[in-house]
Amino acid sequence: MKIITVKRDQELLLIPDAFIDVTDGEVLKNKALLISKGRIRKIISSDAAYRLAEREKIKYLYLSGITFMPGLIDCHVHFALDGVDFHQALGRWDNEVLLNEHVAKAAANFLSCGVTTVRDGGDKECIGLKVRNSIKDGSFPGPLVNASGYVLRKDGYYGTFLGAGIKSIDEGKEQIKELSHLGVDQIKIAVSGIVSFKELGKVGPVQFTQEELTALVQESHDQGLKVMAHASSDQAVRISALAGVDSIEHGFFVSTSTLELMAEKKIAWVPTVAPMALLTEEPQRKLRAPEEIEILEKTYRPHLDMIKKAETMGILLGIGTDAGAIGVEHGVSYYHEVRLFHQAGLSNLSCLQAATCQAAKIIGREGELGEITLGKVPRLTGFMGNPLNNLTVLRNPACIVLPEFN
Repeated sequence: MKIITVKRDQELLLIPDAFIDVTDGEVLKNKALLISKGRIRKIISSDAAYRLAEREKIKYLYLSGITFMPGLIDCHVHFALDGVDFHQALGRWDNEVLLNEHVAKAAANFLSCGVTTVRDGGDKECIGLKVRNSIKDGSFPGPLVNASGYVLRKDGYYGTFLGAGIKSIDEGKEQIKELSHLGVDQIKIAVSGIVSFKELGKVGPVQFTQEELTALVQESHDQGLKVMAHASSDQAVRISALAGVDSIEHGFFVSTSTLELMAEKKIAWVPTVAPMALLTEEPQRKLRAPEEIEILEKTYRPHLDMIKKAETMGILLGIGTDAGAIGVEHGVSYYHEVRLFHQAGLSNLSCLQAATCQAAKIIGREGELGEITLGKVPRLTGFMGNPLNNLTVLRNPACIVLPEFN
């Protein structure tokens, strides 16, 4: 897979076979992009591009057979975890050499799978934030990272690996101010525990009252930061929606009435089906007891139905893999989350929108990413084939385009 890096001061013409307009599903043929000063400056015909290249001595790249779409975005990842062994991953945190090897490999895996932007869901040591900064300073190649730093959670509840835990809402507000000072891109709040693999429908308890959560959300918004809420039960999703969070992460067992509330309040949803579904497929399936497989399937299959229902309600949906969770590898799991959205009944175009323009809105990057239009940053993923016709081409991206700077 080829990586095309556009330098900050470079003028470059990209001339592929086609571009995909993800807003309406139109395939634009015989077009070229002029990139200048790190932005898409012109969309012109291929013939005009060749003439411009010759007249102005601009470098051009003819990419035979390539169809470009906006770069894929993963709305929920964890660089701090490895998708294989939770305790092994945590043990790596104290070994700088091993940790650096792991995160550099994870970053490379995202790129090799066509994922050019990710939103990290946080960890106690702010590893995702460090990865963002390391990629920015050129320590190793990787996607653009929206980092959360550590996660707000209530002391004594789920998420000891995510954050230290707060004993009061005032303490939570101070943590939000500290995270803002650290330069995070959004705030992550753990509103519930996790879904049980042993007892159908059981989820760890809700951590905050609506009043408490509203205060934390307001402080985050006052700091100019969106809030992504880890909410794995209907009760947690409803409290999060009433508190005004910006996106719901996971949302297993969400009810129709709560989806209606989300639609009314224009709250986005990142359903993260892969962490459940991939455990029921090989090679993970053979590691689980039949009873556990049954619970996993009874959990994620209705989740697919609710994703389709959310789409019909107009809820903004985003692809997020929860990469780093057991069985969910960085990068390679991305296609599977898209496949599961398609299995839920979404069209190819709707799946691609959840991967690009909708995802860009969810992570707060719609001004620069998610579409191939004038003024956007050139973060593109190219395929030998058209994913509007066949989503399986997402398995094997042919190239990506990245700006020199993150």
